[in-house]
Amino acid sequence: MVGPFVLLRERRIGGQEWYARLQEVAEGSRRSTERLTHITTLATGALLALAGNASLRHWLMEMAANVAVVGGFVAAPVLTVTAWIGLVLPESVPLHHVSTTLFVVALVWVCTAVLIAHVHERGGEYSAD
Repeated sequence: MVGPFVLLRERRIGGQEWYARLQEVAEGSRRSTERLTHITTLATGALLALAGNASLRHWLMEMAANVAVVGGFVAAPVLTVTAWIGLVLPESVPLHHVSTTLFVVALVWVCTAVLIAHVHERGGEYSAD
């Protein structure tokens, strides 16, 4: 989004033209906000309709658990190797700066996968034994 100071710096324009361009930017921002609100409302309605069907809800949770487990055990090593490569690279490379985040994501993902696998193995019952 273009701010008012950028508009002033872009060209030394007068007050009326600056105000008109600022109004155009504000109108575009307002339209974007309205569009996002509309899409969010439609998505919420669709999700509520899907949540009402018990068999579909069960299938979605099964698929989410499978994705979390398989993704955790497959993607975590890939993320870890990528993070190690990033640590070896010079600091000017963006992968070097993201490597710590990759390590954390891999650790959280594999821990979540182990937890979901154990809960799924017990049939959804959880006890602190």
